Amino acid sequence: MEIKTSTVIAVLASCMVLVQSFALPTQGSEGELSADKRPKYMDTRRELSEFKDLLLFALDELIEEGKVNENILIDPEAAENKGETKHKRGRRLGLCLQISPSGGYIARACWKGDGR
Repeated sequence: MEIKTSTVIAVLASCMVLVQSFALPTQGSEGELSADKRPKYMDTRRELSEFKDLLLFALDELIEEGKVNENILIDPEAAENKGETKHKRGRRLGLCLQISPSGGYIARACWKGDGR
């Protein structure tokens, strides 16, 4: 029995199409939410605040049990400088705008000091 090359290619092509058709997602999959049912940011804020409260309660319990040192959770610099704002010291690299001869603006890197 002789098998033609065209028959083998046709069978392979039909198998490839069949395999790829099984890989396509179905329209009514239950695992995915549609765009109108997906939670928005404001809907998840409540869950985030509950998670934050849960985390704080867990930390309080760990401190009471003595498993976490309370002193490492307090930032000493934040306690000292509570009302003060930090200022940048020294010069820093910034962007300066210059007007070109044609009237357009050119952004260039330049050093900025404390007073500029």
